[in-house]
Amino acid sequence: MKVVLDKSGFQSLSLSRLQCIGERSELLIPESLIYELLTTDERLKAGLFVKLRGLREVAHFSGSIGHLLRLEVGRGIPSVVGTDAEAALPELLFFGEVPLQDPVSQLIVEEWREKIGQEVRGFRARVATMTTIFPELAGLRPTQGAAIVAGIFNQLSGDSDTVREVFAHLADEDQRGAGTGPQWLGYRLVQAELLWVLDNFHKFGDDDAAVAAIDFENTVVDKEYAVIGSNADLLLTNDRRLIELFNHMKSGTRAGLDVQDLFPECFEEAA
Repeated sequence: MKVVLDKSGFQSLSLSRLQCIGERSELLIPESLIYELLTTDERLKAGLFVKLRGLREVAHFSGSIGHLLRLEVGRGIPSVVGTDAEAALPELLFFGEVPLQDPVSQLIVEEWREKIGQEVRGFRARVATMTTIFPELAGLRPTQGAAIVAGIFNQLSGDSDTVREVFAHLADEDQRGAGTGPQWLGYRLVQAELLWVLDNFHKFGDDDAAVAAIDFENTVVDKEYAVIGSNADLLLTNDRRLIELFNHMKSGTRAGLDVQDLFPECFEEAA
């Protein structure tokens, strides 16, 4: 069983429970979790990395989305989280000392910040163009049009023709060598972006000024958890909104921390 861990799950479950789950599954650490730990409050960072190092013997890197997508295009087959992960990054950052001053670590953090910044800008642009994809959203005010939004959520769920059409429109020539079904991470990336964009469109409405003022970094990070999680069997998260939006993907993956039935021995009183 492949189990993907997000920051809320990492912080909510004790180290002993995470170790127990890792001993009974393939526990995967996504790039998004490392990014969040590296950029967290300095007062908390050291303790979080001590906890992370406690997972060294039972956890593995999931693989970065960029790397896994490049493999899909290059090989013409869907990538598998964990199995197809690149090997160099985890040993450098995941289980070493807290990377506060190390110049190589800092360079990687800056590269991640730039990547996240680009994705935030792209996400904001996608929110602004949602009325082109779904004209029925035009003029929608914040939190209004619940029935319209629910209908679009249904269109985007599971194995969706709408997602396929948007993917075909967005994909550049190189990406078109990959498939467009739900077993492909490229498909899941487009699906997750549309779901999270729709959620934010519903919150802020058809208002470019409001959208421009929002920092979507957490939204982009949650979207990446969902993409990696959709390729696993379980997404360990305590984030209710992430669970709700993730469930729209209908990937067959469970999400949440209510997993006593899967790992009963890990939730005994001593754990």
